[in-house]
Amino acid sequence: MNFHKINKSFIIILVFGILIFSISLFMFCKHLDQQTLQKIEALNNQEELLRKKLVNITYRSNNLLKNTIIEKKIILDMTPKDVSISWGEPIDKDSQFGSLGVIEQWVYRDRGYYLYFQNGILIDKIKFPDN
Repeated sequence: MNFHKINKSFIIILVFGILIFSISLFMFCKHLDQQTLQKIEALNNQEELLRKKLVNITYRSNNLLKNTIIEKKIILDMTPKDVSISWGEPIDKDSQFGSLGVIEQWVYRDRGYYLYFQNGILIDKIKFPDN
């Protein structure tokens, strides 16, 4: 009979220990997740600062273009490089050669736009149709 009391006590202590360990592990992981998120946020901030520095150096003499890119916007007459710096790389690209030269279509699904370049100059931007 005493063996069963000891066995029950041992099981209760073991379960309680596992519960405390689980809570401690959860709190530790939650702390790590917050640290990881803070590190990711810091890296994103550094990346944005570097992007702005690059834009300031590259577009020193053209304030309109510089400010447009810093604000992550686009305007007609930008080059593919300008658009890439402002919006990043498109999800899809397509080129066609014809009597007007090279026509490229860039697709930005995340922004909902088709962009069209003619001979390396942005000539049109078309918003995706609403479904």
